[in-house]
Amino acid sequence: MRDEQLLCYIAKTNRQVHEVIIKNLDRSPLYQGHIKGIGPRYCPSIEDKVVRFSDKESHILFVEPEGWEDELCYINGLSSSLPADVQDEMIHSIEGFEDAEVAWYGYAVEYDYVNPIQLKPTLELMAVDGVFLAGQINGTSGYEEAAAQGLVAGVNAGNYVLGRKPFVLARNESYIGVLIDDLVTRGVDEPYRLFTSRAEYRLDLSQYSARLRLTERAFEQGLINRNRLEWVEQLGRNLEKYRRELESRRMRVGEEDMTGIEYIRRNSNPYNMLPIDDAYRQLLSIITVEDIRYENYRKRMRREIDEARRLMMIRIDDIDYDEVDGLSTESRQRLKRVRPANLDQASRIPGIRPSDIISLMIYRRKKRDDVKESRAG
Repeated sequence: MRDEQLLCYIAKTNRQVHEVIIKNLDRSPLYQGHIKGIGPRYCPSIEDKVVRFSDKESHILFVEPEGWEDELCYINGLSSSLPADVQDEMIHSIEGFEDAEVAWYGYAVEYDYVNPIQLKPTLELMAVDGVFLAGQINGTSGYEEAAAQGLVAGVNAGNYVLGRKPFVLARNESYIGVLIDDLVTRGVDEPYRLFTSRAEYRLDLSQYSARLRLTERAFEQGLINRNRLEWVEQLGRNLEKYRRELESRRMRVGEEDMTGIEYIRRNSNPYNMLPIDDAYRQLLSIITVEDIRYENYRKRMRREIDEARRLMMIRIDDIDYDEVDGLSTESRQRLKRVRPANLDQASRIPGIRPSDIISLMIYRRKKRDDVKESRAG
């Protein structure tokens, strides 16, 4: 195994490359209409980038060697559905690639998918008992999303066969819970990718606290052994002990006297006062610093979520949607069809926008104020 890394390089498209693409767009299945699906937003084809960002004179390309003993390079950022002769012309127009030879040409694939609102939170099909789906078939992109679904679907398939309770992760305990909840309640209109911004509880979902949050759940499902569970439980007890030590430790910094907790909150690099002489104690330090630094932010986040949840439970099942200002015709139709009981359910209807929720909230508040005025009068 080699310790050193292979170098990657950066190249760029240019105006000539873009002209080759534009003049051959009618030969792209993406623009001929042969492919009708919406592609992944975060890794579009080069022709898609040239069309959508027509003001850009160039796009960055990453030239990635395939291996130590391999002369092949993968050009990241140049995926394409154009014919081979066009790809040749396009590549030879890139500075430094005038004499390049193409080993494999790019191509486009259109995947079918199952609308994930047809799935239970276990990833079992509602219409077919015992059939569990995971991966791109559920409308997701990327590798992590597929792996996460595979884990949940696999565990639940086993539970189904063994007659055990379903395994479901909540939004507030894992990113996997956010991913699956989004899929099965909101559906998709483009390949779904999970971002931290999709998780309202993201400050509680640090990678450093994953062991403490999920190890017991993993043990319940038979995914880890008891030794691993006991190790993590001991880690939790040591973290509590370590925190108590920091609370009682007094230290003087400049003119100020403070506890170890206060020192961690105020300093960008507090590790010089923490025990990091081996891997285990380093782990203790990292988790402790993460916990202390973001503690107040997490408290505020939970208050805001509780308030938002309270507002989202406002009833709207008796609303005449035709009276609500600001709703589009499409939104009115969706709301009439589903007749959600409250704002929370309404927000989960595919196609309902945040602005629709605000319009409903304003309408409900105005109606409530009108009732108060009429009673006072």
